[in-house]
Amino acid sequence: MFSNIINVIYNFVEKKENPTFEIESRSLEKGFYYIGYIGRLSKQKGVDVFIKAINKVVKSNPKIKGLIIGDGEERKKLEKLTNELNAKKNICFLGYQNNIDYWLNQIEFVILPSRWEGLPLIPIETFANGKTIIVSNIPSNCEIVNDKYNGLIFKKDNVDDLVNKIKSM
Repeated sequence: MFSNIINVIYNFVEKKENPTFEIESRSLEKGFYYIGYIGRLSKQKGVDVFIKAINKVVKSNPKIKGLIIGDGEERKKLEKLTNELNAKKNICFLGYQNNIDYWLNQIEFVILPSRWEGLPLIPIETFANGKTIIVSNIPSNCEIVNDKYNGLIFKKDNVDDLVNKIKSM
């Protein structure tokens, strides 16, 4: 009865036409391709899948590095996983950052390996900064990302599928 008058308004971000950035205290090494994860460090977000995938990709392309931007209850566990995989030189934990636009402009693309989500804001922020994203195939991600149109979609928790998507980028 009311379906013709109801509109869904998703989260949004304001696109900055000419973003200006503060000078960062840390600089990224030249000659590398940086792939980023941005968000809370929790089991829900699947950051362990990101770490395992980056670790595998680096073996075939040592010019790739992973940046993890965010903080949360799983940080120590994820840092331990990174150490166990001997991947510390290829994956950098930057902690919480309030200048996401700056970091989005430093990386090649974003990975959102969530196990479950509401409607995530990171894909929208990624698109607003002219970058692309690889997301897990959970329903909320698939509402925003259309595979091979505005991003890539991989099978949730499937490290090898994510590795293949990263290599295709």
